[in-house]
Amino acid sequence: MLVVIFGIYNNANAIPYTWEDSIAANVFFSHLGQTHTFTHYITDNGFVAGEDNVSSAELNLALSDDGNDSFELLWIHLPGPDALVEVNYTNVVLGLSLQGIAMLNAQGRLTVTLIDLFGDFNFNGSTLIAYGEKNSGANPVPEPATIFLMGSGLLGVGIVLRKKVKPRHE
Repeated sequence: MLVVIFGIYNNANAIPYTWEDSIAANVFFSHLGQTHTFTHYITDNGFVAGEDNVSSAELNLALSDDGNDSFELLWIHLPGPDALVEVNYTNVVLGLSLQGIAMLNAQGRLTVTLIDLFGDFNFNGSTLIAYGEKNSGANPVPEPATIFLMGSGLLGVGIVLRKKVKPRHE
């Protein structure tokens, strides 16, 4: 029973939140090995490292093919596993690894490096969307489960005291 009651308790300070950071770019990749590195900072949008918590995130890369080659390949270096993608006329959406999430939580930033492996294409920008909980910093508000537990405890103490202290009938 107590496990169920404690399971109802929730942290009233944590508020579901989304942080977003966009970077505009106009980079033309034209040769093998060409790189471009950029960093997303969610701290610019109110994220506080060490207080707030990112639970998942996605990276949207705006890429476009110039149509000159049959296909283009891009290596995306991220914290954790890297990604290899074929560049076409659509955006690339990547989920972040646990290492990427850990970097966001610890530092509030994510550094990405793009490496041209084959062909020529355009990098037009990137958007990082991080989902998690923002710590409101307010004092905890007692929730129904906490009040219920406190009331149950007081009721139990009252019953025990009432049984122990019985009036004497003379």
